[in-house]
Amino acid sequence: MEPPGSRGYEDLRIALTLAERSGESISGSLVATVRGQTPDIIQSFRLRVSRSDIDEAFSTVSFASRQISSRRAQTAHKGVLDPIKYLGANLFAALFDGPLGSLYQEKVRSFGSDAPPLRLRIAMNDPVLDELPWEFLYDSVRSDFPALSMRTPIVRELFGNQMPRLSLGPITPPLRVLVADARVTEGINSEREISMLKNVMSESDIHLEILTEATRESLVDAIQEKRPHILHFIGTGGSRGTGDGFSSPPQELVLHGRPGALLNTWETIGPVALGTELSNVQELHLVFLNACHTNFFATRLAEFVPAVVGMRELVSDAMCQAFAEGFYRAASDGHPLDGAVTAGRQNIDRTNPGGREWGLPVLYMSVPDGPLLGTKVAQPTATSSSKFEPATPISSKDPASQREWLRLHRLLNFYKSNIAALEASTKPYASSPEFIERQFASQLSTLRDKAAGLEAELRKLDG
Repeated sequence: MEPPGSRGYEDLRIALTLAERSGESISGSLVATVRGQTPDIIQSFRLRVSRSDIDEAFSTVSFASRQISSRRAQTAHKGVLDPIKYLGANLFAALFDGPLGSLYQEKVRSFGSDAPPLRLRIAMNDPVLDELPWEFLYDSVRSDFPALSMRTPIVRELFGNQMPRLSLGPITPPLRVLVADARVTEGINSEREISMLKNVMSESDIHLEILTEATRESLVDAIQEKRPHILHFIGTGGSRGTGDGFSSPPQELVLHGRPGALLNTWETIGPVALGTELSNVQELHLVFLNACHTNFFATRLAEFVPAVVGMRELVSDAMCQAFAEGFYRAASDGHPLDGAVTAGRQNIDRTNPGGREWGLPVLYMSVPDGPLLGTKVAQPTATSSSKFEPATPISSKDPASQREWLRLHRLLNFYKSNIAALEASTKPYASSPEFIERQFASQLSTLRDKAAGLEAELRKLDG
């Protein structure tokens, strides 16, 4: 079968300009462009979203919830059963309204014909807009997350980006991948990820080079010596200071310290320093940051390289491995960069149905297209197949219902664990002032109501 996008994506570029942010209200204007078609669509947008809305949504994402929980305890619940869909639908409605909404639906309806797939390029002029999780856009009319479809990949682009004079061409095999293993904590299982990469690439036209215990010096030397097509980083991002509201703190990649260095077991490299080194490698197509807290780093690094993948929030080893496996299998089958990223998202969703970690990777791409190994006939694989096999059978045979059942069941367990933890935490406060007891009672009531609502939804699906 021919990989989606091998005939070339049609670009729908949406450039967002922030006009005002007041409380929970964000307003501005957008210019939507379809290459080769005129005139451009110019319209305003208005969005009601707060930091607490984002925290509430991310608190239901499998692994990111661990980081969000402390902030989430202070946020107000809005009584929605699916905060990710609620937020994603809100984002979608703000953009795809009026003429742009009509254009998008027209393009999507034409997919059954000879129409090419549609790449959604979103460019933002302000960190307030960049911080919003556009990867979770949700089309409630079609009950569809565009980012999970090969026909509608979501790509971020720097605002005002001028496409490079020379576009990237397909890579003559083998595709060279330099893996920088910078595991500085026991919580990162780099050995398992590298083992998986070796297994995937042993069956493809991809050549793997491993840099263990990567230091700043050894990483720079390896980049210049190996001249990779893809730099794959395993580790974590680091921050200086804390963010306020929608502002992201500066971030760096954490590396091992120099051998023999005193009182310094690790060091860092920033996006400008790394980007300067990588800009000298003309063969480079992608920087793959398979590491926590690297979305802001990816934004800055995108000024220097053709494409970069970063991660929002805290991500699990299992999610990183599933994402990388899906990406490289798709790359070996001939998918371009954005198609391979979408395949990685799909593989996360298959690995953990309903967990929604697939929305944490962000892709910045500054080139018109991102070919890797070029087009070839791809046999149906676990990565390219659209078939969904639920881990737990339910009465419905509809895949969408199976996926929804699994998501609701996981979310119900999440709320039940929170209820149990909150009930346990109230015991030491048996003699607390009445207003504290009322606060605990109110929180318990909210959680129990949500759990009851989820149980009702599950009964409907089971029926």
